[in-house]
Amino acid sequence: MQVRLSAALVPRAAIPLDPGSYRLVSFQRNCNGNCHLLGPPSDECGRAFSVRSDEALTATVRVTFGTGCRISFS
Repeated sequence: MQVRLSAALVPRAAIPLDPGSYRLVSFQRNCNGNCHLLGPPSDECGRAFSVRSDEALTATVRVTFGTGCRISFS
């Protein structure tokens, strides 16, 4: 599943998941000349995680434009 975040100052998404193992991948696609033509994925990072029954899990992605990103879970 792919989710596109809004252009809000602090974009958020809530995605209900069944129990199991997953991999979260984040990347940016910047405007390439104009915003109708997006550049290739950049600042990509990924991390595996598991969800247990009745568990609420929050993933935070911190992007440092031009140098990548970091994912943490709480």
